[in-house]
Amino acid sequence: MTDNIRSMKKNWVWLLGVFFCFSFFVQGEITRKTLEERGVLMAPIGNNLILCVINTHHESGACWYILAENGNNQKLGSNLSQLMEVQLLSASPSKKYLAVLSVGEGHPMIEVVDLKLLKDKNKYKTLHIVDPYPGFVSFVGWYGERLILESDMPLNHRGKDGRVNSDLAQQKNARFILDITTGTIDPLKIRKGTTGIRK
Repeated sequence: MTDNIRSMKKNWVWLLGVFFCFSFFVQGEITRKTLEERGVLMAPIGNNLILCVINTHHESGACWYILAENGNNQKLGSNLSQLMEVQLLSASPSKKYLAVLSVGEGHPMIEVVDLKLLKDKNKYKTLHIVDPYPGFVSFVGWYGERLILESDMPLNHRGKDGRVNSDLAQQKNARFILDITTGTIDPLKIRKGTTGIRK
């Protein structure tokens, strides 16, 4: 019984912290950058919902919430991502997918998650993982339902384990595009004289 009370108090403290931060964020007194520097990430996920992730230094990892305009907020869980600290979130334009950049012991990894399943069923289902170990990876945005990646590893040369041979590390970062429907990663090329992207 005592453990249940402690757990309830802990959840309420987190929720109060989220609402406090969110109210300041909305009023413009605290910027998104300020919140991110403190380990709080927010991403609009459609239908006036905001995904909020609070990084902690606790073994339970980051805490995930959905904040609703009507106050019907819900805690999704803790430590959902592959690695402990979440550094970047972005929903696809259709709000079907969520890109998550997480880091563990200095190593970054990207997951593409089924956002509809996360919102509707509270299930964190990873569709794709981009693991450049020992290299670097991040994402810079969406191009339709394709995710634009940046890495110092040639991500289009992944092995069966999903990783790139470390001997192939590049001297500088390059951009790639991940097709969510097929899981393929290709080098990103810009068509000359246009703003369009081609594989």
